Amino acid sequence: MTIGTPVEKVLEFIDDPENLAKCTPMVERVVEVGRSARRVGNSFRVIVRVLGMPFSEEFKVIGFEPPRRHTPHRRFQIRQTFHGRVRGIFTWTLRAEGNQTYASLDAAYQLIGGVFGRALDALLVEQAVQKDVDQMLENMKRQLAHQTMFTQ
Repeated sequence: MTIGTPVEKVLEFIDDPENLAKCTPMVERVVEVGRSARRVGNSFRVIVRVLGMPFSEEFKVIGFEPPRRHTPHRRFQIRQTFHGRVRGIFTWTLRAEGNQTYASLDAAYQLIGGVFGRALDALLVEQAVQKDVDQMLENMKRQLAHQTMFTQ
């Protein structure tokens, strides 16, 4: 998705778990936010509801790759693990395109619960999660555009 906001503003937005909670339909709330001196080690717990089922997932930033130098096409990448009833990893990639940002979110996850968990995921959860991630990115784009409009 292309967002009409500079990459540093998008990065700042993603760094605050409360912002993501405001954008993600499944998220009921964010609790236990822990910040380190650097991004790596930041953690937070998210209470989500998927198909009417509550999940408590703990997120932790395990990787941050800033661009090697300041160029018009700088790229940032943030990796977060999460675990609870679902385990996985999110990889955010942000690439500067002038005063715009190309943002993508790759997710790999697995429902805990063996064969039943995999069947439930294949039938229902994967579609719900994909729809929610798409909606989160759209909401994020709107909020960042709104913030940019009022700071100029």
